[in-house]
Amino acid sequence: MGAAAILGAGIALVGATQSTARPTANNVGVQLGIGSLGIIEIDKTTVPRDFSLSVIATGDAPAPVTVELQLSSGLQLGAPAPGSAGTCSQTAAPVCTGTLNQTAGGTYAFWSWRMSSVEPGDYVVTASVTSPEVDPDLSDNSRSFRFTVAAPTSGGGGGGGGGGTSLEVSRAKISPATPRAGRSVVAAVRVTSEGSPVRPTRVTCAARAGAVNLEGKGKAASGSGSCTFSTTANAKGKMLRGTISVRALGKTVRRTFSARLR
Repeated sequence: MGAAAILGAGIALVGATQSTARPTANNVGVQLGIGSLGIIEIDKTTVPRDFSLSVIATGDAPAPVTVELQLSSGLQLGAPAPGSAGTCSQTAAPVCTGTLNQTAGGTYAFWSWRMSSVEPGDYVVTASVTSPEVDPDLSDNSRSFRFTVAAPTSGGGGGGGGGGTSLEVSRAKISPATPRAGRSVVAAVRVTSEGSPVRPTRVTCAARAGAVNLEGKGKAASGSGSCTFSTTANAKGKMLRGTISVRALGKTVRRTFSARLR
């Protein structure tokens, strides 16, 4: 949805209620990729004809959100998997509704579906998120994910190759649990495969406090990845929002986190 449409919706809402109160601001965003609930392989561009698609909406605070999907012709979307944030319309351009929930790993809503393609080829899925609250930054409200559906190989073993190695990455945990402005904040994830610890080959960090970007220092260890960010004292009261991406076993998985600096 374009910026004009979102702002227009906000103006109509205020006018209908005849309220003079300032609308609540909430910076919402969206990410999507290949994977099931709890894992998004954001850089996986080749998939089989039957796969999982996931979308995660993020925000500064709990709020209702609407996610609209645009699918390339030839893609078929199934019903949301158990554990998804809310319901979705079964239409050519599905619309999903849900609520951003505050957790230890951040404020987000998650949907996952089984998806299939009618034939091999190149496809794109675009996800756009909106909220009734005023969004001060529309740059992260829409994301497109491009991928290739591979042609089936003859005589194969049905997915038993190297690409079938599982990778489990936990939700990001912030330490300390109540971060304070002017001090370091650590976001960490557990990284395992079939219950055994895995050392990431790369850890990438990104975060900002309010509108200020923060430099993060990534660290890989056996079974974990972490990012350390230094905050300034004048960031007190601002939202710290960021991502930690770990690469292992040929896959890259991103986790989001958010917390208010005290």
